[in-house]
Amino acid sequence: MCPYSDVEFGFLLEDDTEENREYFRKLSQFLQLRIINLGETFFPVLRPQKGCKLIFERLSKTPRGFSLDTGGIAPLGKEGVYELICSPKQLANFHNPKWLEANQGETPLINALTQCAFVMGKENLLDQYITSMERTLNARTGLFFGPRLRESRAIDLLRGHLQEFHPWLTKDRIDGRGFNAKKDLYRPLQMIVGCLSLYYGISSGNTFTAIQELQKKVFSVQKVQKNFKKR
Repeated sequence: MCPYSDVEFGFLLEDDTEENREYFRKLSQFLQLRIINLGETFFPVLRPQKGCKLIFERLSKTPRGFSLDTGGIAPLGKEGVYELICSPKQLANFHNPKWLEANQGETPLINALTQCAFVMGKENLLDQYITSMERTLNARTGLFFGPRLRESRAIDLLRGHLQEFHPWLTKDRIDGRGFNAKKDLYRPLQMIVGCLSLYYGISSGNTFTAIQELQKKVFSVQKVQKNFKKR
């Protein structure tokens, strides 16, 4: 976990019925309350009006810290769009390019779902999800020899992250000596590891494990020497 980490999780159902979904919806609300009770969920007292300075966005009785994800990467998801309480096959369907095309702006969700870790329950449900997801990601985007979906998606994601990671030296930030722990410290490196893992087909829900796998399969001395000889 890093500074200001949020919780991103969902529920995979072996028996995907409306009754079971409703049970986990209620459980999700209970867990959300328990996380709020930790006292690190950000609740702005005043809503900033157009033209107001950024400081108004920070007026909260509680500090910004360990809390439920506010972008919809949580069991209840986004009302009318999706929820992360479903069968492994349905969760894997979110990786389908047609779904993403129909739901513009949900790239962060797809990015998060690419790498996940088992918490508790039946681990074979996660295995089923990963198998279905890999089938979609390994499909070619063009005819015959086109790049795989995972490769083109990893390049697009990396391009977006590099665009976001640039010197942010506006007057307000210089005067306030602001430092964004997320964008300025760990997010660039974390996303680079994630994009490389996606590109090379390394399914790991842990950044350190992903780095170890990349060292073995991609950046080992043997691999580098082999690629160097080819060139």
